[in-house]
Amino acid sequence: MENLQERLLVSFPNQKRSGVQRIFCFANVDENKKLIRWIRCGATKRADLGVSGCVVLDDILHIVIQSKKKPKIVSIDPNNWRILGTYFLKRAKDPHCLVTHQGKLFLASTGNNSVYSLSIDNNLIVGEEEVWHFPDTSFDQDDVHLNGLIFINDQMIISAFGRRNKEGNWSKGGVLLNVVTGVPIRDHLEHPHSAQFLNGLLVFAESNIGMIHLGKLKNKEDFDFLTIKIGGYPRGILIRKDHLIIGQSKIRQISKSTGIAINVENEDLGSCGLVAIDLKDHTFSKIINLSTHGPEIYSVLDVKCCLPSIEHSPSSFAFFEAAKTFFQRLI
Repeated sequence: MENLQERLLVSFPNQKRSGVQRIFCFANVDENKKLIRWIRCGATKRADLGVSGCVVLDDILHIVIQSKKKPKIVSIDPNNWRILGTYFLKRAKDPHCLVTHQGKLFLASTGNNSVYSLSIDNNLIVGEEEVWHFPDTSFDQDDVHLNGLIFINDQMIISAFGRRNKEGNWSKGGVLLNVVTGVPIRDHLEHPHSAQFLNGLLVFAESNIGMIHLGKLKNKEDFDFLTIKIGGYPRGILIRKDHLIIGQSKIRQISKSTGIAINVENEDLGSCGLVAIDLKDHTFSKIINLSTHGPEIYSVLDVKCCLPSIEHSPSSFAFFEAAKTFFQRLI
């Protein structure tokens, strides 16, 4: 077993389906050497779009594979990167964030405005059950873009863009909502994403304006917030002891939800990469540019794992890479 240690993993969503990038959508990034090692994660189908949520439960890494047809969650042993199982989602639609709480897995189902609890048997996912639904929304389409969830004091907090305006766009209706009390922690947000809570610190991204919010817990429910503008479209947050790692995506010029041109006058669209924010002085710096590997990042997380055994870059041999991943499941 090779050199198990904490390593930084990054997921890439919304990759190009036409080429091999749909296979290369999950990676280990070496912050010091500025190197990237790809991890075969089961994204092989033509309809697969990339990886969104990722989480570790009982030493097994579970990752969400986006798909136009059959989204799935792949379970991987990070000790050797062997794929242990694949669960095709039956009820959840357009899955985004995946988190753990009290030994259970919870999934944000953006396509039907719901949160699901995932059943586990022998470390593998075997079923899903809806545990919360955004009030007065559809069960078969994305109304509020519910994309993230965390737990604070055992209470579920969700992030959502809110209801669309008269033009059909999400504007400043985003919210971090305590679903137990029904009280927003923050509202009037533009595209909130990636909330994380650790040791009394709440961090989330207001992606559409390139902002990171840091909230220090004052009592059981109230926070003192400050904001840091890093630009781009931040999404994916990792809280470490003295700094944050933030995923930064390129700003879209075509709306994914409407297909309409957006940000046409914005000359600075940013880039895809990782940014570090110092938790003492709140300065930030870019760590690595990942634009050649994809336009967007969804998750960043530290996982105790071995070094991926093969260091390679996307090639034109998509069929052979897909075949390797398929047979890897059978071993």
